[in-house]
Amino acid sequence: MKIPPYWICERHQRDGKSLRRYAASDTSLDDARRRLNDAPTMVASADEYHAPIYEQILAVSDAQNIVTRNHYGCAVLNTTTVCFADVDTVPDSLGNILRSLIGRGLSDEERLLQRIHSLCSADTSLGIRVYRTAHGWRLILAGQGISLLSPRMTELFTCLHVDPRYARLCRLQRCWRARVSPKPFYRGLKRFPLPLHSDWETDAAAVDWLRAYESATSGLAVCHLIAEAGVPIVDPVVNWHDQVTLALKSDLKLG
Repeated sequence: MKIPPYWICERHQRDGKSLRRYAASDTSLDDARRRLNDAPTMVASADEYHAPIYEQILAVSDAQNIVTRNHYGCAVLNTTTVCFADVDTVPDSLGNILRSLIGRGLSDEERLLQRIHSLCSADTSLGIRVYRTAHGWRLILAGQGISLLSPRMTELFTCLHVDPRYARLCRLQRCWRARVSPKPFYRGLKRFPLPLHSDWETDAAAVDWLRAYESATSGLAVCHLIAEAGVPIVDPVVNWHDQVTLALKSDLKLG
């Protein structure tokens, strides 16, 4: 993954579309500004993820684990050491649909957990932690052969119906990502006034928004740990994730 410490963005309009041009630097914002005229990259929308990751750096544990603020204002862990995956939907089977008619069908979550336990039974090196989010599930996977963009990762993502957009994001940005602060949409906040440079602390609108965001989302959990299957996953990054997302406080509302 590549997350430049300094970057600047310039807006353009072309054929009725809003485009953005980015330039980055490892040394200073002024250097990024000087590079802007030579920057060829155009991004169709602020909502489109891209590489490098043009987001404000909030914290750096090491080169493999960096926390940034994304385009809608949430803190996000970018990591190449822990495999995170998002699951939004679990396709139903005809058999389960028929069983549901007589009240014996399994819920989406029950079917996801059933598949996870089956995978862990078939692969004794595999460990999976399952978290419930506001509108789906988050998984942490560890085991033999699981590495960024590996065939095993792709196989598991397909089997578990991991969100295709998230899988594409992993390939594009060469990292796994996990949101570690609540979404602002659930609290009625206005859209994050995304600054056009990495030095967002000088942007008064962004600073004011962040103050309101932290107040409105205080006490919300990002996810709840609901199950562990297979080999226990012991990792300081996972421990940190559980702490900062309030994943072990099942009494808190999800956001």
